Amino acid sequence: MKPLVDVQSLFSQSGSRQIHFSATIANAGDGPLIVHAARSNSDASSWRLTQRFRESDGTLSERGTPGTLVWGGHGHNHWHARMGASYELRSLDGKSEPRSYVKAGFCFFDQEPYRLGLPGALKRAVFPKNICSDHEGKEVQMGLSVGWQDPYYWILPDQAIDITGLPEGDYRLTASADPENWFRETSERNNSTWVDIRLSSRASDGAPLVEVIRSSNG
Repeated sequence: MKPLVDVQSLFSQSGSRQIHFSATIANAGDGPLIVHAARSNSDASSWRLTQRFRESDGTLSERGTPGTLVWGGHGHNHWHARMGASYELRSLDGKSEPRSYVKAGFCFFDQEPYRLGLPGALKRAVFPKNICSDHEGKEVQMGLSVGWQDPYYWILPDQAIDITGLPEGDYRLTASADPENWFRETSERNNSTWVDIRLSSRASDGAPLVEVIRSSNG
C-alpha cells in the first residue's frame, strides 16, 4: 500500500459527513501478482480463486486462495477480487469508537507506472483495464506487473469513511490490503499504511476541517 493522499472531508448525497481519500496498491515484489478465477456456471458464489506464479523454468504454477469474486457496482461495473481489504479511522486518544469500511475488493491492473527501475519491471503495461468486465464470463485473470500501480481515487464511492457525529480531535486513518495474508508475496510487511489527521473547527459548509499531521512514510 502506498501512502494515502487526497484526504478531505465532504458531504455525501444523503447528507452524512465523510472522510475521502485516495489509496494505491503497487507491486514492488519479485514477480507479477496474478489472480485467476474460474466458475462452472453463472452463479456468482461458485468462483474459485487461485494465485498464479511464473516459475524460473517458464512453467506456470498456482495455489488456491480463500478469496472470491464480487461484482462491483457504484460505477465500477466489473469483477473485484475480494482480498479482505479494509479502511479504519481510530481516535488517537481512544475516546471514540473506531469507524471502518471493508472494501469490496480490487480489479487490479497496470494502471500507472510505479518504479520501472525495479528488477523485472516492464516498460509497458501487460494487464489491461478491461480484464474484469465480462459479467457473464466463466473465467477472469487479473494482474499487476512489477513496478506498476493501481490507484483508487477519492472520488470513488468506496474511498470514504463516515465521520458523522465524531468529535474534533486527532485520528489515525489506516488502509490495509490482504490483511489475512491470503496471497503469497515477496514481503508481507508493506500491506498497510496510515496517516494521522486532525478534525478541527467547522468550515462554512458545516464539514470538519481536515489537516494531515503525520504519516507512516514520514
